[in-house]
Formats: sequence, C-alpha cells, structure tokens
Amino acid sequence: MDDPAAELLWRGRLHLGDGPGVYGDASYVGIGVELPVTIRRFPDAHPDTDVNLVVEAEGVQAYGDLRGPVLAVARYLPDEATGHWREHGLVEYRLTGETTMIAVNLGAPGPDDQPAHLGVRLRVDTEAPPGLYADFVLVALRLRSTTHYASLGFQASR
Repeated sequence: MDDPAAELLWRGRLHLGDGPGVYGDASYVGIGVELPVTIRRFPDAHPDTDVNLVVEAEGVQAYGDLRGPVLAVARYLPDEATGHWREHGLVEYRLTGETTMIAVNLGAPGPDDQPAHLGVRLRVDTEAPPGLYADFVLVALRLRSTTHYASLGFQASR
C-alpha cells in the first residue's frame, strides 16, 4: 500500500517466524523485531493528537485459534525518581491482514518541543506450538498524522 498521506519511516524485507529460509528474499530476524522511532509534533499543530502507525506485511495469517502477529508500541520516558528511562506500553494489536493501521495515544506528552521515543515491536503469534509459527515478512512502517512527523531511530532532545 503506497499511501501518499503516510510518511514512510522504514522499508525493507524482514522475515519473522520459526522457519529460516521460508522467505529467501528477506533477512531472517527470528520471532520478533523492534524498530526505534522518534516522533515530533509540528510547531503549528492543533492540540488534539493524531498519530497512526501503518504496518505493511506479506503472508500474515490469522485462522482458527491463531490470532495473528502481535504489534505493540511502547514509549520511553524518563523516570524522575531514578534518572533512568522506562518503557510504558501504549497499545497492543493483532495483525490480521497485509496492511494494519493503529491509532497511538502518546500519553502524557510533556512539552510540545520534546520528541516522543517509541519502540514499535512486531512478534509472531507464539500461542501456537513451536514449529507451527506462521512466518511472514515485514515490508514497511509508516506514520499517518496531521499533528506529528517522525524518523527512524532515536534522536536526542535539543
């Protein structure tokens, strides 16, 4: 899906599953992968947050008791008490098709000029017995938003 309204963050071919070599044209990464994303608000954006992630994959299967791969988004925020950064889960969703769009509530945003550091995780459905995981290929990650823009990787605050 080439959505002209969605900003391309990453494109490639990552094979997830428990059958290395099933997709010979994709790098095998095992049963899960996490992509770091930095999201920033447009300076003139309206106050209501509009952040949607679009995940594109090939070979996604959800049938019977198998509910499909898990997409989870976490935000990394500083812990004032310890000075360390902690992850806070924002949303978890099951992929059921080749294109999935999920709304992400960033939570307590802090100052508008501070970036939001997100981990976008994708994992095979491990409720099936090992050896029967449904292999698939992650092909793109996009941001669809009227209030924010993003880039792959974590960039420091200014």
